[in-house]
Amino acid sequence: MCPEKNKSESITKAHGAISISFIITSLTIGFIAILNESVLLSIIYLVIVISAFIVMSIIYCSKCLCRNNCNHIFIGHLSKIFSKQNSKNYTKSDVIFGAVLPMLIVYIIPQFWLINNSLYFLLFWILTIIGILDVLIFVCRNCRNTKCSMCKSHK
Repeated sequence: MCPEKNKSESITKAHGAISISFIITSLTIGFIAILNESVLLSIIYLVIVISAFIVMSIIYCSKCLCRNNCNHIFIGHLSKIFSKQNSKNYTKSDVIFGAVLPMLIVYIIPQFWLINNSLYFLLFWILTIIGILDVLIFVCRNCRNTKCSMCKSHK
């Protein structure tokens, strides 16, 4: 069960929405950079991004004690669609294959196209960094999932 709510939950949820918005916007910029060169490759990238979020929700988010009240807003709900609650502890494989690898893939793929457009490249990375920092500083720090290795509130 997810521990009791803390006082800053609404602020944390706002940051969850803000960070997801920054991250999705950065990935959209990557998609547009690819689309400018190839419709087919941009569609493939879009499928990879959607698949990465699904994989993350199945492998990593299914173990979240608080997925019914997800601070990342939609990812917890996505995990409920694709997987049952898994009460086991997180493993290194969960972190690698359920979080790090899917995110690395969606961020590495568009670099070839982004490097050709300095505005897209800068926007992509500025939005990505802001989104990640927002997650680490506000969302993870106030997370109530004591099993998550990113959760800072119980350490």
